[in-house]
Amino acid sequence: MENRVLTIMFTDIKGFTARTSSSSREELHNLLNKHEDILLPIVKKFNGRLIKTIGDALLVVFESPTNAVLCGLMMQEALWDHNKGKNEEDRIFVRVSINTGEVELKDGDVFGEAVNIASRLEGITEVNEIYFTESVYLAMNKAEVPTSEVGQRILKGLPEPIKVYKVIQDRTSADFQDLITKIKSGDTARAEKSFSWTPVVIGALFLAAFGCFYLLRDNPEKRVKEIDKALQDGKLDLALNRADEAYRDFPGSELAIESVKKVVRQEVAPLMAKQKFEEAQALLDKRQSEHPKISLQQIWKERLLEEARWYYDHGNGNGRYDYEALLTKFDDDLALQQEFLQKFGAGSKEEFASSMIYDVALAVAEKTGKVDDLAGKTMLQALRYDLENTKVKNAIPLLVEKYPPVLTFALDNLATMENHVRFNCREILRKTNQYNSTQELIFNFYNLISIDDNAQADDLQKAITCFKGYQPGSEFDSLKQNLGLLKITDLKSANLDLNKSGEIMEIITSLFYPQALGMFQEWAAGDCFYLRLDAYQVFEKKGELSRINLWDFHTRNITQANPRDSFQDFQTCLDLALKFFVDQLKTDQKDKALKVLSQSIDHFNELLADFEKSKFDFMVKALPEMIEKVKAVKEQK
Repeated sequence: MENRVLTIMFTDIKGFTARTSSSSREELHNLLNKHEDILLPIVKKFNGRLIKTIGDALLVVFESPTNAVLCGLMMQEALWDHNKGKNEEDRIFVRVSINTGEVELKDGDVFGEAVNIASRLEGITEVNEIYFTESVYLAMNKAEVPTSEVGQRILKGLPEPIKVYKVIQDRTSADFQDLITKIKSGDTARAEKSFSWTPVVIGALFLAAFGCFYLLRDNPEKRVKEIDKALQDGKLDLALNRADEAYRDFPGSELAIESVKKVVRQEVAPLMAKQKFEEAQALLDKRQSEHPKISLQQIWKERLLEEARWYYDHGNGNGRYDYEALLTKFDDDLALQQEFLQKFGAGSKEEFASSMIYDVALAVAEKTGKVDDLAGKTMLQALRYDLENTKVKNAIPLLVEKYPPVLTFALDNLATMENHVRFNCREILRKTNQYNSTQELIFNFYNLISIDDNAQADDLQKAITCFKGYQPGSEFDSLKQNLGLLKITDLKSANLDLNKSGEIMEIITSLFYPQALGMFQEWAAGDCFYLRLDAYQVFEKKGELSRINLWDFHTRNITQANPRDSFQDFQTCLDLALKFFVDQLKTDQKDKALKVLSQSIDHFNELLADFEKSKFDFMVKALPEMIEKVKAVKEQK
């Protein structure tokens, strides 16, 4: 027993006898005898040696890789001559696979990985072709035989793909005909010694020889036809079995792989037609587990996309979540992103605001190099994020460069209570050189009334400074009208910093009182007692307390308000109310005033009971003092 480097030739009709009748097997035996009669003399001519017959295959070895390739070419030529004028049942076809590598020699036989690789290569070799591995290509005399690269192929049982080549057989070529003439005349055969178990080159040449009827059966193309026929006949189980067999027998064949996918699609289709989406997914998961090396991801994508479209078309918002799942998995699919944007972008039937829709609009714009109206409007909605947000940082330059309506948007939305939108609009105006002193005044005004985020406290202080020292001239009212400052409906900034709220209220009262009047009146009649107090103080300063229903104002403050909300403001409201009702006790409203004071005592006692249960010690201590204040006023009657 010793190790050598050898070249092998094998004839193989894989699996035929297991699927045919005894008469067919007899016919096959006769056919094998016939092709041996034709081929073995050629093997001898090229100094090859028949090692053994394996079932319906012949294993042949050579010392020279070049001789093995030339022998294979001579066999193909001999069979081509043999088949001319023959009936289909009498024709013989072969496929040749060749490998070179180290094997173990023992008892006149050969073993090892080199033989296994040659066997696997035969499984993907096309009929009438001669395929060989890179090891053969590197060792042979390439000047003698025209060759081309087939490419990288995955062979069953091998962890890595191998590079495969083939002989170019162009019978219309004069050079090829010259080569055939030389082969037939013996000019190309190596004058080697007779084969012996000395250090030699081993190559595996597998010849699949069979009648034409089986040629079409035992190759990927024929398997696909069988599978298609089974599918056409509605025999799905048979098609699945045939697809599994094709993949098992030809693991490196794209046709075999695609046949499995085709059958899986057919299996899933009726479930999808009946909207049995979960069952379809379970089936896909099962098939994927059965074929872990075949990616069914595209079918998974098709299934989920069909489900998403169905839910979208039937008015079920769940379709959006299916699209989002797809986009998470296939984040580079432009067509999918465009479909998602069409269905859920700005102005669409199912329009919605989310981080993902903004990301998709931005991705579509970046990939296509343009910003259409749909993507543009959707990206504008992303301006509700902070300027430091990545979406906004990427969107603003694109919008400024490729979406002209962005300037109109910025001009229209600089005067907004939405803080991030306002800051982003200023950024757009700056980038387009459209920002001026009038717009700076608008920007500061809306900062003054709307900033309620400590992260923007510095901008609020700048706005306070801007208007605190502002000296309005005769043109100020016209300016305010031109700025769109006709009505102030909210003062969110007053809640941000109690130390600044007084300054803000002072500015609004002195500079923008007409615009804020309606808001103050709403505060005075509203449910929030500390806003009622702010409105009272503004009207008191303006000498316009008559704008408030004082009886109702003070009654609500002491019979409904909770001191826990703002204890200091509550005490102020209580003192104002008691002063008011002391005066009312001296009028014909005395009885009515006493009733309100009694209601106040009842209200405070209810609050005290609640605070005692919650063990709110501060209020438990403070409330009795307030109750005594009310009782003292009531006893002045």
